[in-house]
Amino acid sequence: MVGIKKQLTREQNLNRWMLNILLLTVLIVPLAMSRPLLLLQDQFDLPKLLTLRLFLLSIVVLWSGKILITERVKFRWSRFDLALVGFLALALISSIFSIHFPTAIHGRYERYEGLLTLISYGLLYFFAVQVFSDFGRVSRLNKAIIISGGLVALYGLLQYFGLDPLPWTGVPFEERRSFATFGNPDLLAGFLVLVIPLSLAEFLRAGNKRDSLWIGFSLFLVFACLLTAFTRSAWIGAAGSLLAFMVLGGRAVFSDIRRLLAISLLFVSIFALLAVFSISSGHTVTNLFARIKSTTQITEGSAAQRLEIWKAGSQMISDNALLGSGPDTFRLASGNYETLEFVKMTQGMTVADNAHNYIIQLAATVGVPAVLLLMLFLAAAIFISIKSMRKTGAPERLVSAGLLSAIFGYLIYLLLGLSVVGSSSVFWILCGALVSATTTARNTAIDFQGARTASIKAAVAMLVLFSAISAYFALAMFRADYHYSRALFLSTAGDPNATIISYEKAIGLYKNGKYYDDYGAYLEKAGWEYGNYDLTSSSISILRDAVRFEPEEADHYIYLANTVLQSTSNPNAPELVYAEQVLNAAILKRANSIPARVILAQVMFNQNRYSDAVPILQFVLNMSPDHINGNLLMAQCLERLGNNQEALRFYRKLLSLQPEHREAKASIQRLQGEAD
Repeated sequence: MVGIKKQLTREQNLNRWMLNILLLTVLIVPLAMSRPLLLLQDQFDLPKLLTLRLFLLSIVVLWSGKILITERVKFRWSRFDLALVGFLALALISSIFSIHFPTAIHGRYERYEGLLTLISYGLLYFFAVQVFSDFGRVSRLNKAIIISGGLVALYGLLQYFGLDPLPWTGVPFEERRSFATFGNPDLLAGFLVLVIPLSLAEFLRAGNKRDSLWIGFSLFLVFACLLTAFTRSAWIGAAGSLLAFMVLGGRAVFSDIRRLLAISLLFVSIFALLAVFSISSGHTVTNLFARIKSTTQITEGSAAQRLEIWKAGSQMISDNALLGSGPDTFRLASGNYETLEFVKMTQGMTVADNAHNYIIQLAATVGVPAVLLLMLFLAAAIFISIKSMRKTGAPERLVSAGLLSAIFGYLIYLLLGLSVVGSSSVFWILCGALVSATTTARNTAIDFQGARTASIKAAVAMLVLFSAISAYFALAMFRADYHYSRALFLSTAGDPNATIISYEKAIGLYKNGKYYDDYGAYLEKAGWEYGNYDLTSSSISILRDAVRFEPEEADHYIYLANTVLQSTSNPNAPELVYAEQVLNAAILKRANSIPARVILAQVMFNQNRYSDAVPILQFVLNMSPDHINGNLLMAQCLERLGNNQEALRFYRKLLSLQPEHREAKASIQRLQGEAD
């Protein structure tokens, strides 16, 4: 009897630890970033990935320990979980047959939504189903997310008002947009969409003044920060989630009219104050009224670009509907599907690394059958949860409505945005909590018996091994990015040997195209600075390694060809023939590439093949009329061909773009003098 009680106590303690770690996961993962403690180049997503996988490993070890202690496998599941298992199985098959296996496994740098992460999401869902079996635990989960959301939002608001204690330089978006611990306003806003309905549910059911105050204050911060992120897709998602909350909550939402009026007045006041304050920003993106108005302008700006990306993604799906190109390989596969209109809009300077529509993203990368299974799982979970919540009381109904609305709002956001670890990990835990607390999840127990014992232990060992390997890879990537960031710092400090060592360590720990390209660029630059041809030769070698490692990425070919081009001035040099071959290979990977064509025209110019260069430059200037090098090369080629009048036209266009361009000025004076 004592032994049984002791075993039950151990099992309860392990369950309690699993609950606490899941709560820590939703609390800490959204907050995780490397600054100011450690220098990383990816300061946001990689720390979140490592934190998530370490927590997941801890949960797996605890669950496995519970199985071995009790000699029994006890788990909760639902019938539609099989659809999720099918989705992950197809993602595995897609990875095996992907166009680039390393990317399919690890995901793209700064995104990391490869197979390991997809399976991690599945495990988070599974363990959430095991743990959040009652509304009391779900309420604790909600409050952990609310705390995390409040802290994230507070930091985002400090950024908006210019009070950020950490200096940030060169952010790739408009000033005065909150990005908090996510590094990007769009990604931040996606997380906040999850937090708002959970906060509203807990605020309306708060049983004491203290809870009302802190939850209400957090809701105030989150709503304000959602506005200062100026992310339209998240606004649409949040509006959808609030509407769903009102409908699903029913009478429970209106049971305390005073609270509802108070929060409504708070929302209106925040919106009015920020709308007035944002008028002074001087930019349409950070002007709240102008930004809302632009939501309907789907044929302009970033909305128009996304429509073109969706067209490319749809064609990718049509060509490889069964298994796709492999998880998170959208950028590698999309090069030949870019529309001419997209190239014109971006002037060839942007490559879509994500579809900005989760359904298109997944269908293009893991295949249509996998997406259908995932949609079936989500639809079944939502439908059965809505059906089950009718039988609950008012407090539980608010919790259920909050969960469902958060999931619904995030799914709307994903139709216009993208999935990242910081928010999607929380989403999948919420899905597990929804299924566990509001549906008829089944309890199953399997005892250790004979041959079954060995099979169970083997399955448990495989689960632990997978989690350990995933955590190891995340740690290796984390260390690699530290060395990469150090290499970038050392490259400006005049220490080539230390820089090279850091680059080599980074690539040794985590091979990815960005490290290779930057390493090659540094070696080329150092070769010129120190007059060391060996460094230039090493640059070419590194960029060849990049091509071999990631042969579907057109940029590697472009950087390689440009480095080869700069290494010789002899018009008959065989290096120029090689550069042309490399650039033609780049164009095969990205048919409408402007950078590849500009460098190809430069190669032909250096070979005195002016007539061959002109049609290539004509394509460039049709796509990007204001391209500086394109206009210069066109003018130079036409001048060499004796067409001085046309050459003058392009020199003048160049001068209108850059009034202080010396070569354009000198050429215009020379050609006009010759005409006189």
